[in-house]
Amino acid sequence: MTPNTRIQKVSAIVVRNIKLVSWFICLSMCFVVGTADDALYKAPRPLVSQDVKQMVRNMMSAFPRSQADGFIGDQVAINSVLEMLRDSKEEAYWPSAVLVLGYISPYDSTLARVLADFLESARDFPSCTYNGRYTCRKETSGLARRGISTSLSRAKLNVLLALGDLVRKLPEKAETETADESCVHPGCSAFHYLVAGLKPSHWAARILWNERPEYMTKDDRDEDLASMAIKGLGITCRKDAIEMLRQMSKQENISVHLHEAVAESLTYCSNDSTH
Repeated sequence: MTPNTRIQKVSAIVVRNIKLVSWFICLSMCFVVGTADDALYKAPRPLVSQDVKQMVRNMMSAFPRSQADGFIGDQVAINSVLEMLRDSKEEAYWPSAVLVLGYISPYDSTLARVLADFLESARDFPSCTYNGRYTCRKETSGLARRGISTSLSRAKLNVLLALGDLVRKLPEKAETETADESCVHPGCSAFHYLVAGLKPSHWAARILWNERPEYMTKDDRDEDLASMAIKGLGITCRKDAIEMLRQMSKQENISVHLHEAVAESLTYCSNDSTH
């Protein structure tokens, strides 16, 4: 073998080895990049839980709906809010958590029933999980908790606003044409549950918890419930809801408190660009 031939063979071997090394490096890099992409995809999930909880904690009197838009329908966010509602350390934030749950959750008749039961009973919020649909364990504690804290009573009042947000997600004919108007439980129609609640007298026999300390009478409590039902109905911004509110605004036999709630709801709908 001549020196030139030997050099050519060695060169060929070196080139082949360089190609093999390059291929191996490329394969390794692709694996690393792919793994990194997976990590980037999965990493935000714990952040979603932290972010939605922090948003709830930061809420004061106003509900920053635009901040909650990114969590709508997000399973992790919904379950994180449900966790807050079961954590006694988060009780101060339960009123805000109920509002956020109604806003970010898709309509679900199970959730509507659970919210109504939570509103009417003296119990805390039940243990629920969301995985495309709600699974809730019936709450048996709290039966003797007749007098409840301010945070818990406000959370219960906010149920009516949360139901308004849930109804808002349904096509208008979905509930108003198929539901039995004599049924005032969200299992039949959350819309008609709100309509029935427009009268303070509706709540007297349904609410099983005593008034919170700042209430002078149960009549005051029931009027607050009616006011929240008015606002919940207003959140739906349905044509039939708006007409009911307009008719109610003409009534002279309702309190100033309820008139103010009606005016606020009609203003909300007139300013709402999504309906």
